[in-house]
Amino acid sequence: MMRPTGSRSSYLVLSGQNLDLECIVQGLPSPNIQWIRKDGVLSESRTSKDSYDRVLRFKNISESDSGEYQCTATNLQGIITHTYSVTVEGTVCFTLPDHILSRFRFRCGV
Repeated sequence: MMRPTGSRSSYLVLSGQNLDLECIVQGLPSPNIQWIRKDGVLSESRTSKDSYDRVLRFKNISESDSGEYQCTATNLQGIITHTYSVTVEGTVCFTLPDHILSRFRFRCGV
């Protein structure tokens, strides 16, 4: 048995956020878990694994982390895989010069 169900799932996150991809499997004997990046090299400096490799964790995710990741669970009963499509969108940040900013009035209300 594997969660998430199905063979694929998709995630859309903003640059700078954290993302956990979970590969929750059950079986006897306990399955071995392996993560790969299908469209490139899985960066060990950009990711970490937790919970006996069942979680692939991204901290401060960036646009370069966009891609397809695959979890493979293997034991004597067989092999099962799940592919995660990760899309990271950049955030827009800009500053205005004081002479432009002073032309605006900001009101906050609750």
